[in-house]
Amino acid sequence: MLTKEYQEHNGAKDANTWYVGYNYDESASGGEFTKGLRPTSIRYADGRLVEDKDMHFCAPAGADHHRRSRGRGRGNVLNEIVREYNDLAMLVKEFQEHGGAKDANTPYVGYNYDESAAGGEFDRSEMSPCFPIPSMGGGQMADFLYATGKALRGVGCVVECGSWLGASVAPVAAGLRDAGSTAAIHCYDRWRATKEEVRKAAAQGVELFEGQDLLPLFKENVLAIYPHVVCHQGWTREATWRDDPIELYIDDCNKDPEDFHHALATFGPAWIPGQTIVVLMDYEFYRKPHLSAEQRERYACQRRFIEEHADCFEQIAANIGGTSAVVFRYRKSWI
Repeated sequence: MLTKEYQEHNGAKDANTWYVGYNYDESASGGEFTKGLRPTSIRYADGRLVEDKDMHFCAPAGADHHRRSRGRGRGNVLNEIVREYNDLAMLVKEFQEHGGAKDANTPYVGYNYDESAAGGEFDRSEMSPCFPIPSMGGGQMADFLYATGKALRGVGCVVECGSWLGASVAPVAAGLRDAGSTAAIHCYDRWRATKEEVRKAAAQGVELFEGQDLLPLFKENVLAIYPHVVCHQGWTREATWRDDPIELYIDDCNKDPEDFHHALATFGPAWIPGQTIVVLMDYEFYRKPHLSAEQRERYACQRRFIEEHADCFEQIAANIGGTSAVVFRYRKSWI
């Protein structure tokens, strides 16, 4: 969780760099946090500490009056922040008033949760565990990928092209684990950090350096969840396959026609008609507004292929979690 945020305008960060600090309620009982690690105060760069009484971290019913207060702020109210929690210490409303203290007209963001329960416990059978792994899209699809992995029938293995740090395959692995499966997962990636990957990881709180071998980090993230993972380090355009049947295929790197068609020729013959799930993470990537016309034409290769062989694929999901991914069930061979 974020605890300090620095910004240095005069070179590298040093001991004198100002920062904003975030503090949380770490109350615990029986080895578990009892207040959900909810925020309690913010320390601003000038040293001013804005505590609960100023920010109105509203507690569940039954808490003392001070923590349930919803009136006008006390203390340092400039742009008042108010958060409300349910009885499980989960955030349900988040207000920010830019004109002083919060009032009845302040807009808010509301958070709703699936409260399905059985036997006094929430049903998480189709929800993924929390995987705080930097992602290029797989993180937004965690619940879908977990449910997909858990529902696999064991008639084949899993193949992922473009695994990076494991955000996509980790929920699949957890689903297989929770289903009692021992099916192999084969992951293909260069696992060599590029400048762009360093930037994306940094934006998600993970420090990498250009040229870093990422395979050890991937293994650290994934093997603790599920041990039946085989790593193939190298260019996916040079990948080979031994013809074992594939029940789930995830492609998160082959945007270019040459790479995509090599992957099809390599892995496609092992897909199982009527059963293999094909997840094309970059299917809609060509729509990105920053791309040139030439790039859009190249990166639309996945869509063109599917449209040319529409009778071979059945679309079952699209744009999950706001991603570019589209998911298909493989019906019959196009070869």
